[in-house]
Amino acid sequence: DNGMGPVPSHWKGRCESGENFNSSHCNRKLIGAKYFIDAFLAENESFNATKSLDFISPRAYSGHGTHVATIAGGSYVPNTSYKGLARGTVRGGAPRARIAVYKTCWYHDGLEAYICSSADVLKAMDEAIHDGVDIMSLSLGYEPLFQETDVRDGISTGAFHAVLNGITVVCAAGNAGPAAYTVGNLAPWIITVAATSLDRSFATPMTLGNSKVILGQAMYTGPELGFTSLVFPENLGSSSNELISTTCELTLINPNLTIAGKVVLCFTASPFDTAVSSAASYVKRAGGLGVIVARHPVNILRPCLDDFPCVVVDYELGTDILLYIRSTESPVVKIQPSR
Repeated sequence: DNGMGPVPSHWKGRCESGENFNSSHCNRKLIGAKYFIDAFLAENESFNATKSLDFISPRAYSGHGTHVATIAGGSYVPNTSYKGLARGTVRGGAPRARIAVYKTCWYHDGLEAYICSSADVLKAMDEAIHDGVDIMSLSLGYEPLFQETDVRDGISTGAFHAVLNGITVVCAAGNAGPAAYTVGNLAPWIITVAATSLDRSFATPMTLGNSKVILGQAMYTGPELGFTSLVFPENLGSSSNELISTTCELTLINPNLTIAGKVVLCFTASPFDTAVSSAASYVKRAGGLGVIVARHPVNILRPCLDDFPCVVVDYELGTDILLYIRSTESPVVKIQPSR
């Protein structure tokens, strides 16, 4: 809260203590912290609060609340990077804004899912109105089908009362992409927002043995991997499934692959980002030195553990690499750190 002035005199909110959270954690930046669980408990009798992984307090268990609060109003933090990548100053959309958090969603261990009761959401929005917030930001929502007439959708009802009190309400359009999905939180008095494409790439140069440079995407910050044997699963082993072992998923279960000391190219149609990490994990366990995964572009790019080179390319570039492999007896590739 450096540089923040006194808490505004019109503010009526407070900070509540609870599990792993003390009201003293609040300051001139974080000026409110409450949690709402009564309706959730009434609707989920199987929930065991004493054994739950979640904190019965305003504190976030998964970090989602902290994450979205930072996006909305995080203060300036200079010289930030991921192991040197994308170095710069980070901040939220309104870095000088104060934050009050209202926790309404809870992790149900038995169901292995987060559940948000509409009654808890409504109560939280009602208290936020009373406390004197200027803007409500809700990074949650319900299934979009018939939500305009669904009494379980407390967000639109609470937002209507907030707007009547002069409060701007901003809600998430959804939590999927980049393909087309139905938009949620559609009430006309709500500002509905969604993420867009990021104007940043983490180019990872790969040089083939024919001197052609392929730019993949990765968050690889390890040392340069010099020219190393490059293989495609169809060229390995004697499995009867040899031809279909070219996919990343079946590469993982082909016991005849010999990939120690090599970089592996594979293809996947999986929409899940775990396809890359799973392929990297297998290749590493088998003694491989890196993996190149060709896939349809997705909206998530994650580093692989222990700075293992796992580079993502689209199908077109993956096909270019495959044609090179098939055109030479000893294909090799050099992988440079991301930049």
